[in-house]
Amino acid sequence: MILTLNLVHGPARLAALALAVGGCLVGLAGAAQFAARTDLVEIYVSVTDASGRPLDGLAREAFRVRDNGIDRPIAAFATGSLPLSMAVVIDHSFSMRGARLAAARAGALALLEALRAGDRVDVLAMGSDVETIAAADASREAAREAVRRLTPWGTSPIVDAIRAATGAIHGRPGRRAIVLFTDGEDRDDETTRRDALDAVRRSDALVYAVAVGSREPTLLDEFATASGGRVIRARDDRAAVEASATIAADLQHQYLLGVAPAEGPAGWHVLSVTVEVPRAIVRARQGYLVEARPAGASLERPAASKSQGVLR
Repeated sequence: MILTLNLVHGPARLAALALAVGGCLVGLAGAAQFAARTDLVEIYVSVTDASGRPLDGLAREAFRVRDNGIDRPIAAFATGSLPLSMAVVIDHSFSMRGARLAAARAGALALLEALRAGDRVDVLAMGSDVETIAAADASREAAREAVRRLTPWGTSPIVDAIRAATGAIHGRPGRRAIVLFTDGEDRDDETTRRDALDAVRRSDALVYAVAVGSREPTLLDEFATASGGRVIRARDDRAAVEASATIAADLQHQYLLGVAPAEGPAGWHVLSVTVEVPRAIVRARQGYLVEARPAGASLERPAASKSQGVLR
C-alpha cells in the first residue's frame, strides 16, 4: 500500500522535535535508534489492517520509502505517543441545523474526551466566519462548554476554515492534525481551494473530517488524501462518536520516519511508502516541496547535528 509524508519546515525542524519530545522517545518499545538530525524530512505514518485497527510493533525494516520513484534509506525511526497539536473545526452553519449539528457536537465532544491531557487543542467554529471559540490554553471543560453552546448560524466556508486551522497550529512541536465536523457543503470562501491545498501541502498537518449527513464530500476527500488523513462518514450521533474514536486511535498509533531529502531541482517530490504487511492500509502525505534556493545560496546540505537522544 502507498503512503506519503510530511515536509520539514526549515533545517532545524526535526532537531527541534527531538528536543521537544525526547522524554517521550526514550523507552518506547519496538523501535530502532532515533538520532536527531537537522536535514531530515519527517514522515508520520499510520498503518491499519483492513478493518481499521492500528498495526503496532512494525520495525524500521518493514517500511520502504521512495522519492520520485527512487528508494531512500530511512535514517531515523520512532514509534509511540508523540506530542499532538490539533485544531478541531465544527461547522454550525444553517445547513447543519438539527440532527447534523447534534452529531457534530457529539463527535467533537467525544474527540476532546479521547485526547490525552498533554495534547494541545484549538476549537474553531465555522458559520460565515471562522472563529476560535476555545484556544489551546483553555481548559478541556471550557472547550467542551463552547462546543455545547453552538447554534446554527451562517454559511460554511470550509476552505477558509482549513486555511485558518492550518495557521492556528503552525510551528507547534510534534504532530499536527486538523479535524473537521461538517456536512461538506462549502460556501462563501475567501481563500481559493488551490491556496488552501498549497498551505496543507507545505505544512505537516494531517487533515481528518467527519462528514455528517448523506452528502458525498469530495472537497474533504481531496484535502484528506493530500495530507495523509482520512474522511469518515457519520449519519448520526453514534456514528460521529465512533468516528472520533477511530481518529484518536489513528493519531495515537503512528510511526515517525526521517528520510534525507533527495538531491535535485526545486519542486514537488512525489513520495510513496510501502509496508511488508499483507492487506495493510498505509496513510501519509502525497509528497513534499523542495523550495528554490536564493541566488548565491550555498549548495551544501546543512550538517547533521549530534545525536540528541536514542530510542532503542
